[in-house]
Amino acid sequence: MEISELKKLYENGDYGTVLEITKNSKEPQFLFFRISSFINMKKERNALDCLLDNRQSLFYYSPLKTIEANFSLRSYLREFDEAYEDIEYYRNEKYISQEVEEVIAGLKDRVRDEEKASILEREPEEIEELLRTIRKAKDDETILFSLTKMAKFPKELPYCDKTLIGLLKEKHSSDVKSFALMLLKMAGYDREVTFEKRGKKYALVPLYLTLPFMDDAIKDELNLINSLTKDSTIAKVASSLFNQYAMEIYPDDWMEEKGDETLIAASFLSLAMDYLQMPDSNLAGQFDIREIDLEVTKKAIQTVFDLKNSGIL
Repeated sequence: MEISELKKLYENGDYGTVLEITKNSKEPQFLFFRISSFINMKKERNALDCLLDNRQSLFYYSPLKTIEANFSLRSYLREFDEAYEDIEYYRNEKYISQEVEEVIAGLKDRVRDEEKASILEREPEEIEELLRTIRKAKDDETILFSLTKMAKFPKELPYCDKTLIGLLKEKHSSDVKSFALMLLKMAGYDREVTFEKRGKKYALVPLYLTLPFMDDAIKDELNLINSLTKDSTIAKVASSLFNQYAMEIYPDDWMEEKGDETLIAASFLSLAMDYLQMPDSNLAGQFDIREIDLEVTKKAIQTVFDLKNSGIL
């Protein structure tokens, strides 16, 4: 069967047929469709087993796509010890490119962050202990995870306003300031706060802000992103990038002008495809937007991530 025929079956949601056709295949192109079909059918264990059984050939064919699928599945299955072992596998593989080496170098931090996040879901601490952790913390990562836990104590947040305002006024990462601002909103803080974030000065009342996860426009945009592609892997990466971006620039609006919804959705899909090393599918033409607008928007979005990764934000 031609790959184009298999792709059409996949895009039509005929995952069972894709699995039947690819069950004996060792071709990386076919295997990626097999893995994605397993994921779409909620068979993550089968997807990971398929990937691990063919990992070397998949890695040489598309290293970033293989790495993303490997660690996304490990995280979903909460197999963090195994994920650390996977890191060593990729470290010992032959050199592909500097971009791949940089992604591999960041895997340990990624797994550690995802492992911590999974622990946070199960083990909320007392609010006073969290406040003590924040006061003593010497790194923004510890503070951010403590703030994440604090969101589980909405009734006690009004008593934490001094700590949260302090985080806004001190020198912290954009993520920490975004989360502190969100918690002040959840606490119903109704007085003006002034702070600087991403080089911009703010004077606002947290009570009147909208939480990102309660913003209907953000929900609509995520739905749009997911509706514009039938590939769940692309949709997942694009949605993750969009959520990170919205959080990074909060409380600023992620959309400068009304009517840019499709342009922004296509931009995040294109960025996701770049990350996964997937071929360009002419998104501009597909969604009736100008190629120059797509490139300009992508560059603006990427600049935010570049500044964040460089430690400037």
